[in-house]
Amino acid sequence: MLTDERYKQLMESVGMPNSRSMLQALQQCAMEAALAEREECAKLCDNNACDYTREGAEVCAAEIRAR
Repeated sequence: MLTDERYKQLMESVGMPNSRSMLQALQQCAMEAALAEREECAKLCDNNACDYTREGAEVCAAEIRAR
């Protein structure tokens, strides 16, 4: 997850340090990237391709998706 400081740095680097819409767009991109990464990890568990052993891969995938 990006920190507030990192968002400020990114916004300053594109010349929009006080743009609320830029902040919202960056936050949305970060959220979508995190959700996509979680889904890919869950798919690995669905396919038994992860090394998660506690109670099996089904629990692994469910836990990943719930975060």
